Amino acid sequence: MRSLLAAVVSVLAAPVHADILNVPGDFPTIQAALDAAQNGDEIVLAPGTYVVDWPLETVTSFPFRILDDVTLRSIDPDDAAVTASTNVHVEWAFMFERVPEQLEFAGITLTGDGCDELGQSFGRLAFRRCVIDGGSGAEQFEIRMDGTSLELIDTHLTGQIADMLDVRVDEFIVDGCTFGPRTGGYEFSSMNPDMLRLSNMSIVDTGTNQDGSIRWPIVESVIMTNMSFVRSPVQPSSRTTAEVYNCRFEEVHVDSRGLFNVDVLIAEDSDFVGLVSSSGPGRLVDARNLTLRHCRVERCGGFAVVLARDTGLLEDSDFIDNLARYATVEGLDAMTIERCRFVGNNFAVDPQFSTIATISLREASDTASAIRDSEFFGNGIASGNSTLLDCSHALSYTPEGSLTIERCTFAGNRARVLKSPLFGPNDTPFAMFTDSVFVGNESNNLGFGNAVFLGCTFAGNGSGLGSVWSFFGDSGEVANCIVNHDDPQPFIGTVAVSNSVLSAPIPGATNSTTLDPLFVLQPSNGGDGWGDDPATPNIDESLNDDFGDLRLRPGSPAIDAGTNDFFTPGDLDLDGNPRLADDPGVPGNNVDIGAYEFQGTTCLPDVNQNGQLSPNDFNAWILAFNQNSPLADQNRDGEVRQNDFNAWILNFNRGC
Repeated sequence: MRSLLAAVVSVLAAPVHADILNVPGDFPTIQAALDAAQNGDEIVLAPGTYVVDWPLETVTSFPFRILDDVTLRSIDPDDAAVTASTNVHVEWAFMFERVPEQLEFAGITLTGDGCDELGQSFGRLAFRRCVIDGGSGAEQFEIRMDGTSLELIDTHLTGQIADMLDVRVDEFIVDGCTFGPRTGGYEFSSMNPDMLRLSNMSIVDTGTNQDGSIRWPIVESVIMTNMSFVRSPVQPSSRTTAEVYNCRFEEVHVDSRGLFNVDVLIAEDSDFVGLVSSSGPGRLVDARNLTLRHCRVERCGGFAVVLARDTGLLEDSDFIDNLARYATVEGLDAMTIERCRFVGNNFAVDPQFSTIATISLREASDTASAIRDSEFFGNGIASGNSTLLDCSHALSYTPEGSLTIERCTFAGNRARVLKSPLFGPNDTPFAMFTDSVFVGNESNNLGFGNAVFLGCTFAGNGSGLGSVWSFFGDSGEVANCIVNHDDPQPFIGTVAVSNSVLSAPIPGATNSTTLDPLFVLQPSNGGDGWGDDPATPNIDESLNDDFGDLRLRPGSPAIDAGTNDFFTPGDLDLDGNPRLADDPGVPGNNVDIGAYEFQGTTCLPDVNQNGQLSPNDFNAWILAFNQNSPLADQNRDGEVRQNDFNAWILNFNRGC
């Protein structure tokens, strides 16, 4: 193999003396200009072809002297035509009698073959606005160096450029470069830079195989900024700490390990769309420690689209229309998900998995996981083993290792919400849901396992085993919740229900009412069930689904009717409003029931709610009484009875 070699010895710098050395105007050859160069000089090549042919045997006899900084450039590095006409053709080796600490090529086309390695130490080597063309021959044009940094800036690489096998630097920077086709792709592989920086580049349509790919199998750390890979393969290192900022990966071909198989991945403001593997949609990442912020993950797949083995943090990210064999997101230990959206994620059914999940938390035994301020819409399949949150493999857990779900929305999903572990210490619940909404979900049961629900709203969920939840053990609890279903059996198993608005009486429920919660808009499935029925592939039944508006109207029996036993100052409702917002028109100063805290003021005697009190409100009260409407409950005891008429007169005379 042959190579282009730039040798830079790291020694004390001499004083800078900057001159322009013109070739061939002032010096007949590049070598002659180098012999005369001083620190900071620029060697300027006129358009033409310069053949460099120094045998390896003569290199060791060169009397190396000290230079600090030398630039070898064309007459106008910013002019692509000048760059193309200024050609340095390397026949054997590119060596320097006096080795500069910093060497920069600018606006030059480099072609030709090189030499075998020379074990010398270099400093900074940079190629700026150059073309490096390895041609089509068997010999490969190669860059070898050992030093501080190698920089490829706004440079085009093409032809048989060899893998950069012996580039050992502290930092390797590739910025704004373009890549022509090359058999086997471009591999920054058998080198050991501490850091590889890739930025401001677009790698597009390099093929489904490895031609034109970018690979760095053993780089310790890689940072990618403003990168775009479209229909091109990428293969990062399994030992890498990878950071990805403002990048896009679209229809990129990956192997079974995924786009990133790394120790650490930090990705921000980036899109990962339509990753492809030989068996279908491709995996995004398998990482020990994972952080995704402001990212979009769409139409990806694999065993799990995203796998975090130790810790995972997902923030402000969207997961859309992914098709995994087991899980969209899998966490083997602590996982925190905040302000994320999971929409239309589905599963390629695999009989070897007893459960398939949008999110799988498999071993939350010692650390707490949390999902906050996130939305789940239209995920799952109509299958008994399809689950949004699968924690069933966390067979032994502690209260510190449980799961909290705060201010989340689950709507139109065709999978159960949670499958939790079977056993815990003292039969403690594994999951706690607070200030969350469950509407229009269609599954064989909405949830399975011990859980606590505080300040939640359930509406319009359909199933065959209880519209809301299947509990086991005796630690389930529902408090300050609205359970608005036609199903006469919303819960299965032992559960303590208190301070809730229920669609039907539940034995043992305390401080609860069965009055209409008075939603702003009641949800409706359009009469054909929730979601899209897979049995009718030509009809999308989800188009007429209306999840309603589950906020409260004035006069709702849920206003100021909850218990403050679970309230903590600073708590927020699903809208992010203060949880304890007193309605001065309603007796008491308690939190509201359900996921939304009413922020207005109720005028109880204004039964027709036209904003003014008049005798017409008497007729409205009679109508509300006959309809068993909560607007007739003027004494706010959770029931509509005749003594509410006396309460209406008292409220009317008091005014609003």
